[in-house]
Amino acid sequence: MQIETLKQFCDVIRLRSFSRAAELHGLTQSTLSQGVHLLEKTFNTALINRTVRPWQLTPEGEQCYREIRELVGRFEALKKSFQARKSNIKYNIRVAAIYSVGLRYMNTYIKNFKNKNEHADIILQCLHPDEVYESVRSNEADMGIVSFPNNMKIFDITSWKNEPMVIACAPDHNLARKNKVDITKLNGINFIHFNNGLNIRREIDQLFKRHAVKVHTVLEFDNIEAIKRAVETNAGVALLPLPAIEWEVATDTLKSVTLNKIDFNRSLCIITKKGKVFHRSVETFINHLKKN
Repeated sequence: MQIETLKQFCDVIRLRSFSRAAELHGLTQSTLSQGVHLLEKTFNTALINRTVRPWQLTPEGEQCYREIRELVGRFEALKKSFQARKSNIKYNIRVAAIYSVGLRYMNTYIKNFKNKNEHADIILQCLHPDEVYESVRSNEADMGIVSFPNNMKIFDITSWKNEPMVIACAPDHNLARKNKVDITKLNGINFIHFNNGLNIRREIDQLFKRHAVKVHTVLEFDNIEAIKRAVETNAGVALLPLPAIEWEVATDTLKSVTLNKIDFNRSLCIITKKGKVFHRSVETFINHLKKN
């Protein structure tokens, strides 16, 4: 079974069309179909249900597509890595980061890195946390940056930054006159939360539970930028990483209040796929992040 046959199968599924995939690979539709039949014969199972229109993947086909797409991605990454080493051409480092990290940190890190590494370029995607994990898992990204990472065996996790979490509130909120308050002051307060399912939401909820605090959740969002905008309207307060609100505090659109006698930090980590062969530029960029 040649890697080209696997690529053709993936493109048939991705494009949802035998004819378009055949055109992409410079083949006749008949030749491409034979390759898919060969794949089905190899696995001794139908991968595509051709009795319905439009055709659909069988459950085995769904699994096969996921696994083959990952295999092809690893093969292409390895090939590009070797080609770049031999020809000294510019290598694209693919980074997937949660929004708050991508929007705040990465431009500076990328600029400084590129000034010292002219044979590497960085493609940055800002994504929902679940999409960051999937992008790294499927080899669409070389590395990801997330907060409070999931302990999944498929990933290597490298600690990067710990950011203190503080109460963010509007300048005219009652808490804004304080520099530091006990967490019990949040009991019953209007609170702007992260969406359920996010790891940072889980960590905040566990913090509240440990201290028997019950807030009144009035709004929920899946990203820090949206939460900040809601806090600015005085709809409620939020727990946010201090670096994420530094500009708003400096311009007096938000106030930062420290939690008294509580060490609560947002853990930012770099995730990479276990066993993946990296181009040296990827390792160099990871080391660059860790040193800064």
